[in-house]
Amino acid sequence: PSGKFGDALEFTRRKQAEFYGKGELRGSTLANAKWKERGPTNVGGRVGTILVDKNDPTNKTLFVGHCSGGLWKTTDITATRPLWKPVNDYLQNLAVGGLVQDPTNPKIMYLGTGDPSADDVRGIGIFKSTDGGENWDLLPSTANKPAFYKTREIVIANDGAIYAACKLGVQKST
Repeated sequence: PSGKFGDALEFTRRKQAEFYGKGELRGSTLANAKWKERGPTNVGGRVGTILVDKNDPTNKTLFVGHCSGGLWKTTDITATRPLWKPVNDYLQNLAVGGLVQDPTNPKIMYLGTGDPSADDVRGIGIFKSTDGGENWDLLPSTANKPAFYKTREIVIANDGAIYAACKLGVQKST
């Protein structure tokens, strides 16, 4: 692919290579990895997305988005029993489909809504946080628009453009 979509695809592949090229995930190690349940166990529904918080240099802070149970956060995934808390009461009842941090400023985050796996719970658009996920505002350009009822993935390209894989195809910020 060429053009902006090609740029976004290349960016995604580069990020995947960075992630899978580090630490224990290198080579065939992942195929032999032992897995351990980490939660959250205090919320129902499928986990639709996961994000390791780049604002935490220890890599212990994780966000998970549930397909019908909102956005949750733990500050120590390495704990024997990680404590998961809802990010806030409003997002607690939303279907979360996609979550991303801006690679140039990890305090900026985008959260796509809607159950990406089924038509169980409709989303209402894409939210933005400018404080590392503490507070979220619905982007007016996406609010209650059919194209954003299901947002599966969000990618930020090198040029700052934001791409969202949505119910009605790929959407691009302008």
